[in-house]
Amino acid sequence: MAYSPELGTWIALAMLSNGPERHGEVVKVCDPLRNTEMLAEVCGPCFVDPEGGRLRV
Repeated sequence: MAYSPELGTWIALAMLSNGPERHGEVVKVCDPLRNTEMLAEVCGPCFVDPEGGRLRV
């Protein structure tokens, strides 16, 4: 997990079985290094400017 200043929240990257079909699903995320658990929404890997508009400015 890492904090995203762009989004103002924590983000993480994970490999999920049937990931694309699970977009919108809420899953429990366990962080053994920080000894924490939290809920996260499954989304696509490109969630900031998915259309690429920033590249074409």
